Amino acid sequence: MTTVGEVTCLSLSNEGNEFCGNVTATDQCVDYAAQNTTVCNQVFSPLTVTEGDSGSPAYQPQTSGTSLAQGILSGMLNAGGSNYTQISAAFNCISAVGGGTWAPY
Repeated sequence: MTTVGEVTCLSLSNEGNEFCGNVTATDQCVDYAAQNTTVCNQVFSPLTVTEGDSGSPAYQPQTSGTSLAQGILSGMLNAGGSNYTQISAAFNCISAVGGGTWAPY
């Protein structure tokens, strides 16, 4: 489970680079007015993203050299920064429609 203050990194599709920062909020809802949709289970970070980066992985680097999946980039915040869907919420949605299972660490 992602917590406020921990490091999160994005490997952005458009930029082809890794950017890291600290989580600023968890379990937030974001309103997408143009699509008339609200998406919850969002994590906020100060990381800047651009159009087309949606779907990029959010992860936490581990001292072992591996990474721990944290989420899937959803969008950019009007106030600056970005938001992503927590990986557990994404897998729960996939499982709810009959796709696979996941094993939390």
